[in-house]
Amino acid sequence: MKFIEAIKNRWKHFLNKLGEENKKTFGDAPLDCCSLNQKQNH
Repeated sequence: MKFIEAIKNRWKHFLNKLGEENKKTFGDAPLDCCSLNQKQNH
């Protein structure tokens, strides 16, 4: 059972990192096809 727990914990860690990267890239707003293709002036 420890093997399954290790896989489960690694999967959760992976999903959390993926979520954080998505938040950095796209922000907290819902994704909208019209806003994704627009460049913003910084």
